[in-house]
Amino acid sequence: MREKSQNERNSYLLEKINAFGSILMHTTSVEDSVWAVTENVIENLGYTDCIIYLINDDGELYQCAAHGNKNPTAQEIQNPIKLKMGEGICGHVALTGIGEIIADTSKDHRYTVDDKYRYSEITVPVLSDGNVIGIIDSEHPEKGYFSDHDLIILNTIASMLSLKISQTKAIDELEIHENKRLNELIISNTEKQKQADKLALANKVLIEKNERLKEFTYIISHDIRKHSANLKLISEVIDSGDFEEKKIYYSMMVKSIDHLSMTVDYISEIVDIDKDSPIPEIEIYLADFVDKITESFTIKTPDITIQNSIPKGINLKVKAGYVNSICENLISNAIQYKSGNNSSLVISAVETDKDIVLVFKDNGVGMDLEKIGNKLFNMYATFHGNKEAKGIGLFLVKKYIEALEWKITVASEVGKGTEFKILISKNHE
Repeated sequence: MREKSQNERNSYLLEKINAFGSILMHTTSVEDSVWAVTENVIENLGYTDCIIYLINDDGELYQCAAHGNKNPTAQEIQNPIKLKMGEGICGHVALTGIGEIIADTSKDHRYTVDDKYRYSEITVPVLSDGNVIGIIDSEHPEKGYFSDHDLIILNTIASMLSLKISQTKAIDELEIHENKRLNELIISNTEKQKQADKLALANKVLIEKNERLKEFTYIISHDIRKHSANLKLISEVIDSGDFEEKKIYYSMMVKSIDHLSMTVDYISEIVDIDKDSPIPEIEIYLADFVDKITESFTIKTPDITIQNSIPKGINLKVKAGYVNSICENLISNAIQYKSGNNSSLVISAVETDKDIVLVFKDNGVGMDLEKIGNKLFNMYATFHGNKEAKGIGLFLVKKYIEALEWKITVASEVGKGTEFKILISKNHE
C-alpha cells in the first residue's frame, strides 16, 4: 500500500476507515470492538503487528486483542502480558496521554521486548473524557517505518474505538441499572403479593370462622331453644298432671334431654373442626385404621355387609380424629339408607404418586342428585323422609374434608346406590 501515491493512499485509507466504522457500529461488547480493530483495519494499513491494551481495575495495561505473531488463531492472544503504568513505551504513553513514534527502538531505553525484537514502534492512547482507557501499539522490523500520517490514522481509529467502548459501557451500565430496578420491582411486587396472599388467607379463615359462627348461632337459636321449650312445657305438665301422665311426660323429657345432649355434642364437634387446629397429626395405616372402625358397625348392624378392600401398605399422616369421624359418618350414612337384606358397603382405596383416592360404595336406596343439587352437605338436610336422619353426618363429613384440605365427590342413582370418593392429596399430608 505504501507504493501508492499519497492521494491514492489517503483515498484507500478513508474507504477502509469508513468500512471499519460500519463494522464497529454493529459490535455489542468491548471485546468485539477491540478485535474488530485488529481484524479489519490493521492488516489493511500494511502493519505486520498490532496489540491493543485496556486498563483493568488494578490500573494495569493488559493485552486484549492482537494482529500478527501474537494472534495465531481467531481471537486468541499468545502469551499475553501486563504492563504497569509508566512501564515501557506503552506504559509511558498511557501516563502522558500523548501518542509517540519511535523510529529506532534500539536507542530508546523504554522499549520492552514482547514476542520478538522490532526496530520501529508507534503507540497512541485511547482516550475517553480526557482519561486514558487503553493503548493501540504497533511495531515493525524496519527502522523509521512509521510516519506522522500513521499517527493521524491510528489516532482516528483510537477515537472511534473510544466512542464505541464508551457507548457499550453506557449501555451495559444502563442494562445493569434497569435490571436492578427490575429486580427491585420484582422483589417489591413479590413482597406485595406475599402480603396480599396473607391477607387473602386471613380473609378466607375469617369467612370460614364466620360461617361456623352462623352454624353455631343457628343451632343455639333453633335447636337448643326448641329443646329447652319442650323441657319447660313437659315440666309444667309434670307439675300439674296425675301419676300416669307424669310417667308418660317423664319418658318424653328423657328423650328431649337426649336430643339436647346430642345437639350439644354436635355444637362441640362443629366448633372443634379447624384446619389450623393444634390437634397433632399421626401416621395411620389406612386399611388397619378402617378395620377398627368397621368392627363396631358390623356387631351393631349384622344385616349389612361391610367390606374393607383397602390394600395394605397405604399410609398417611393426618389428624386421625377427623378421618375417624369422616369414616364413621359415611358408614352410618350407608347403613341408614341401605336397601333390603343384601345391603353392602365396600370401602376401597387407590394410591398414586400424587394422591390417594378413598372410596365408600354402597348398594343402598341411592339419591337423585339432580334434584338435591348443592344441598347434599347442608346442615339438617335430609332427603328420604327417614325419621332417624338428623342431616348432620354428611355436613360434618364436608367440614372435616375442608379442614383437611381434601376433596369429596358423589355419584348416586336412585335404587342402585351411592359412591363417595375422597381425594387425598399427598401434598397436604
